[in-house]
Amino acid sequence: MTLIKKKHSNFILYLLGHNTSILGDIILMTGFALYIMKKTGSTMQFSITIAISFIPRILISPYAGVIVDRLNKKKMVILLDLIRGLWLMVLWYISLHAQLSIQSIYITLIFFSVCDCFFGPAFSTIYPRIVHKDFLSKGNAISNTITSITNTLSPLVASLIYTGWGLSILLLFDAMTFIISAFTEFNLYFEDVIVKKTGKIFFEFKEGIMMIKSNRRLRSLLLNGNLTHLFLFPFIEAGVVFLLFVMFKAPDVHYGIVRSCISGGAIFSGFIAIQYQKKKGIADNINRGIIWMIGAVALFMLLIFNGFRDILDTTEYFPVIYLSIVCFMVFFAFSFYGVFFRSFYQSEVSSTMLGRFISIMIMTFAVSRLVGMLVYGYLLEKGYLTTALVILFVGMMLKLVVHIPFLKAEKALD
Repeated sequence: MTLIKKKHSNFILYLLGHNTSILGDIILMTGFALYIMKKTGSTMQFSITIAISFIPRILISPYAGVIVDRLNKKKMVILLDLIRGLWLMVLWYISLHAQLSIQSIYITLIFFSVCDCFFGPAFSTIYPRIVHKDFLSKGNAISNTITSITNTLSPLVASLIYTGWGLSILLLFDAMTFIISAFTEFNLYFEDVIVKKTGKIFFEFKEGIMMIKSNRRLRSLLLNGNLTHLFLFPFIEAGVVFLLFVMFKAPDVHYGIVRSCISGGAIFSGFIAIQYQKKKGIADNINRGIIWMIGAVALFMLLIFNGFRDILDTTEYFPVIYLSIVCFMVFFAFSFYGVFFRSFYQSEVSSTMLGRFISIMIMTFAVSRLVGMLVYGYLLEKGYLTTALVILFVGMMLKLVVHIPFLKAEKALD
């Protein structure tokens, strides 16, 4: 077999391994979300469960990338997938004989989050080493399309399995996805690059912070992203669960439908972003994405009115249709914004500093997400839906305000 043929077969294995891992992650989170809401009926309990999964990202992410660079990536991703698969097999066996406790779910989510802190950076470094140079762009396009499809279908698959057979079968199915992923990774062929230890992990992290502080556009961009993770994402996570299961008493499968529509919006936005990329600059398109996000979020404000909620409550299908449409629009706008958000920092930050910038970004996003989940969880648990909606809308308006320094800096450069 020639090297090029090996790299193309590697690419197929990479896609299989990558997407089965994603499938496993989403199925696990969707299954646990449905289980917790069934078991407790508490939006606050659900929010706490999601929030604790961000704690390892806050503590570990800044240093995970540096550590991964110093270890064998293939062995690491195989080991992490096998461990997660075996963990779920044990959890499946326990669930056959007794109901899983909330504490066991906490431990599982924390453990999986720790694994993700290392798996993500390790797996992302493999791709450039397994495909031919001429195939990089095309391979990325194929990979992104398949990943988007996986993201769209996974919540629906999870909700159908949970509704039809319960959490035990879902855990077994999820365990098999990680074991399949490990098998495909074992058959990958590539030459690994291991960085020598320098003993300067903290110093390198501090360098990233200083770089952000010295760049007004990066500061504005990072703050803008944190507002999204503080106000928007936690509301989608906790709010959709509250609206479907607490307010409208919807069936489990409706949660999977809404989650799939979220991914559908992200897929569609990619085609639109390509067209706008040719017409406007990055700063203008980021601004456009923020305005679209505000417009989409404004549709949530209809829930403030009792009359509108009464209309939704007339049939079990109205809530899922309404939430699917609004979430599709919100994530269409967010993903459009995200394309230019990523394009800017990828072009602005040097390759030697990019890893540190991304580590800091992941850490701050995790802090914002954790705080947002706890705040929205508390408000919705107490029944303060209107307060939560007002906070959401104000948070989206703040994104426009913090984007002003970015626009001014861009104008000064022209």
